[in-house]
Amino acid sequence: MAFSMRIKNKNTIEIGILFLTFIYFQNILTVFLGIDSSMFVFINVNPLSIISLCLFLTIIILTLFKKEFYFLFLPIILIAFPNVINDLFPSFYFSPLNEKNASTFSIFTHIDIYLLFGLALFSKNQSNYRFNLGKNSSYLILLLTSYYILILIFKSITLVDIYLLSIGNYVIRYALLMIIFFSFIHINNTRKKKIIYGIGLSVFFLFFEALLNTKIHGFDRLASGTLAINVFGNLMSAIALFYIFLGSYLKIHKVFKLVVILLAISIVVLTQTKMALFTLLFIVNIIIIINLIRKKSIIHLTLIIILYLALIPIIYNIILSQEVYMNFFNSINSEGLETNLHTSSIFTRFLLFETSYNMIIENPFLGIGSGRWNFYKMDYGFPYNVLIDPHNDFLSYISMFGVLIGPVMIYLLILQPAFLLLKEKLYYNTNKYIWGIIPLSLFFAAFSNANTYKHQVTALIFLIFVITAQIRKEDNENSNTRHKRNTKPLRRV
Repeated sequence: MAFSMRIKNKNTIEIGILFLTFIYFQNILTVFLGIDSSMFVFINVNPLSIISLCLFLTIIILTLFKKEFYFLFLPIILIAFPNVINDLFPSFYFSPLNEKNASTFSIFTHIDIYLLFGLALFSKNQSNYRFNLGKNSSYLILLLTSYYILILIFKSITLVDIYLLSIGNYVIRYALLMIIFFSFIHINNTRKKKIIYGIGLSVFFLFFEALLNTKIHGFDRLASGTLAINVFGNLMSAIALFYIFLGSYLKIHKVFKLVVILLAISIVVLTQTKMALFTLLFIVNIIIIINLIRKKSIIHLTLIIILYLALIPIIYNIILSQEVYMNFFNSINSEGLETNLHTSSIFTRFLLFETSYNMIIENPFLGIGSGRWNFYKMDYGFPYNVLIDPHNDFLSYISMFGVLIGPVMIYLLILQPAFLLLKEKLYYNTNKYIWGIIPLSLFFAAFSNANTYKHQVTALIFLIFVITAQIRKEDNENSNTRHKRNTKPLRRV
């Protein structure tokens, strides 16, 4: 049985490799099909993209000298590396050309290159095949390949649809690359430690990059040139929580942890992202309560609950003191929702949610396709001709991937790692699944922001998925081994 499962998993990986090759071939073909299109931009060479390229090549060279540096630089490449480097790749507009702030997205990204480089760098490991991930990874490969084939056949009517799908398939590319790479590579504790340090170094890099970007452009909020402001704040909130609850896990240097926490929280405050601050405080309290429940500390738990109940009227008054919420409540009570559509982000979110809902109703099974949301949003009721994201991760996934695959992806990528963390905190005094605190944080932020709509956050979520998948598989194997040792054969009578 174990042997057949091993073969099945190996065959699934081979399917993933073949399909990934097909996607890259399709993207290259799309460049030739769209080379005369007004939506196509070949390359955009500029000083920042050249500097970014030099930095990227420096990282590659350092990794060639010492392979294990690959894992240290991996989070930096995923979430902190300047996105301007992708101007050097062929791109397509992912929103109408006449739209305000219309922007392009490349058919390949620096994340593709780095993950492919990793496959080449550790190619010797592939001869000693070992499937290090669980069955959920196989299911995800089969789901995504099936979805992509169906969307390509039934939902790609025009060349524009093909262009948009070619830039939007980064979700599937990143998933396949991560699963394929980490099916051959074991993430031991040394590598996990490097990844954790890499996440911390990303905070350093993004903090100083954002300070420079904010000063140059004269923004009134801290803004990164790599990540959108709200996404930036939400991601830093998640990383702050990750470092706060690391504890003694893998023995990360205490001073380094403290500095990362302070920088990440400073970013949350300076970006003025309300949901990021709420999520930070809310999850800290959730973990405290869970720890008290696990320790059966009834007195402390009762005092905490009384304190929270006392804080409710204070929080209520703070909310009502905010002009944006007062406008919202007044408009409901008087002249209707349309009164403040142009002045309140809450109303804009309602419109965005309605737009995603309309997409789901009209395209329930396959969705509209990854990468197409922005281009077609006005066809589904959004009234403003401006570049904007869906502002809700759940609706974003379901509107793009449909009601069958969308919820499965939400469960595998966000909910499952979060559940593993909460279960561990409730029943065990360990920190192996601390990685799940990042998806848990993004889960709460997902109600008002589409964080994983940004390809860097998507890549990070897939990294956490494969790390937790390896840990879970090892736990299951160890549990089975202990069970066999403790099971004594029955005596024959």
